[in-house]
Amino acid sequence: MTQNAAPTLETKMPANKTAFWFWLGAGVLFTVTSFLSLWLNGPKEFSLLWPGNGLLLGLLLLSSKRRWTALFALNFLSSFFLHWYFHFTLYQSVIFSVGNLIEVAIAIFPLRKINPKQANLTQTEQLIPFVSMSLFAPAISGAFVIALSGGFLPQVSELIFYRAWWVGDGLGLLMMAPLVLMTVRRETLRHFHLKQLPFTLLILAFASTPNLLLSSPQRIPLLFLDFPILVFVTFRLGLFGAAASALLMDIPLTHFAMDASGMFGANAFHDKVTRLLILQAYLLVQLVMAYLIATTLTRQQQLREQLRKSEERYRTLADNSWDVILQMDAEGRCTYISPSLEDSLGHKPEDLIHQLACTLVHPEDKPIADSMMDALRAGTERQRVEIRMEHQDGGYRWMELKCRSVRDKHSGETKEVVAVARDVTSRVMRDMELTAAVQHAENLALTDELTGLGNRRGFEETLERLWNASVEDGEMMAVLMIDADNFKDFNDTHGHMAGDESLRRLGRLIAQCIRRPTDYAARYGGEEFAVILPKSDLHMAEAIAERIRFSIANSGILLQGKRTIPTTVSIGISGRIATKERSPREVIRSADAALYDAKRAGKNCIRTRP
Repeated sequence: MTQNAAPTLETKMPANKTAFWFWLGAGVLFTVTSFLSLWLNGPKEFSLLWPGNGLLLGLLLLSSKRRWTALFALNFLSSFFLHWYFHFTLYQSVIFSVGNLIEVAIAIFPLRKINPKQANLTQTEQLIPFVSMSLFAPAISGAFVIALSGGFLPQVSELIFYRAWWVGDGLGLLMMAPLVLMTVRRETLRHFHLKQLPFTLLILAFASTPNLLLSSPQRIPLLFLDFPILVFVTFRLGLFGAAASALLMDIPLTHFAMDASGMFGANAFHDKVTRLLILQAYLLVQLVMAYLIATTLTRQQQLREQLRKSEERYRTLADNSWDVILQMDAEGRCTYISPSLEDSLGHKPEDLIHQLACTLVHPEDKPIADSMMDALRAGTERQRVEIRMEHQDGGYRWMELKCRSVRDKHSGETKEVVAVARDVTSRVMRDMELTAAVQHAENLALTDELTGLGNRRGFEETLERLWNASVEDGEMMAVLMIDADNFKDFNDTHGHMAGDESLRRLGRLIAQCIRRPTDYAARYGGEEFAVILPKSDLHMAEAIAERIRFSIANSGILLQGKRTIPTTVSIGISGRIATKERSPREVIRSADAALYDAKRAGKNCIRTRP
């Protein structure tokens, strides 16, 4: 009773080699089932059930549509010749056989689009139309036969005959079609493996035992044992077991009904027609109950399987994630921690279950963690923090926590928090080193005395550090080379003191135009300046360069507080992704070449080289 696709008859039997045996087997099954139904009830007496139509319906559901016409024809021929053999007239045999085909055609109509590999009557969406049509189709075919019968069975009334046809054919459809479908399914075949076969046969034999004991009317109460037994068999063997056990239970009851013996020996059952109708109704109730149980069990098993797969899928994601996944209640106690905690912090997850997650947080960072939990409880859906958490070795690791609150659908209150924690120690340490590198350059007085910017030594040292940090992150770095236009003429005309004031003014303007803490400006030499822009592409570098050029061009140099001398600069830009194979010197050379391009272009402009 699983959702595994049923093998089709084509997959079981390759067309080139076994088509003959398929058609021969189908013909024999049609003939044997129809013969037994007619023979057990005697010539020209209605059958307790007619399994041939259920057999045809089951084969149709398992076969591709290109075989349907041949199966209908084969069923018609076997039914026709058997009715003729049992002394029905040629006209009567045709009417009965055509009625059977009409019945199966009506029953298969709502199921015609089912893929043969997915035919499974334990699924509600297939079982409901199957049961409905199994009860509706015999009503239509029975009306057709009665309308054209001309009194086939003069010993019974048309009403009794119609009722017997309707119930008997309905039972045949309800019993045989599931048996045929389930016979080729893996879960059914599993019950007939060598190790399971004795247990399966014992259960099926046990199913018919109470009915074998109904040898006198006084033992009728034993009949009520059929229902709990049927429930037990359905639980153990599924829909196949339900249909098979119902058939086995019916065998001794049919014998008693035909001989007016056993439970049918009472005077109330003196009429054979009455006995068979009661038996049909009883068997119908059994089948409907068994199918309802089987469908419910299948649905429960499908839900369990879906739940198992869902849990397995999410457990696989959680257990194999490099990040640490935590599930906490509203108070911050851990209810689940993924195994990656041991890789990140050295602690075993089971040691921290039901403990407060802040147990591992650095004392200085606990206010941050508490504030985060307060915000999540207060209504904030998501929070992100970077805090230090204790490693088993006694040290601390920087962890980035991305948390999300899960709220109760009815009250809206936070019932749990799901967090993903990632070790970002390397990145945080690199950022600290980057900041420290800039600070180190300043602390060592690697500055130009005249402008207050970094000097060439500081520039080269900082460039090396920033380049290595960019290599770690795989990011781009840009460099600006800035040169004062016509500075020699300015110096010769206005003197060295004015030249120095001009350089100081340029340094202040450049420093004002770079705003990020990691950006670095230096006096490269003489009237030439350089700017390092880590984590910047050429577009960002060009924007900053234009800001510097515009600011200087619109400021000028104030001499002795009396007049302003216009000043301009030319800027060369180069930027590349930092790699171990490249040298930052390549960027300097490229930016310097771009600077000369700007000079040749008329000065007071910007040029870029990659």
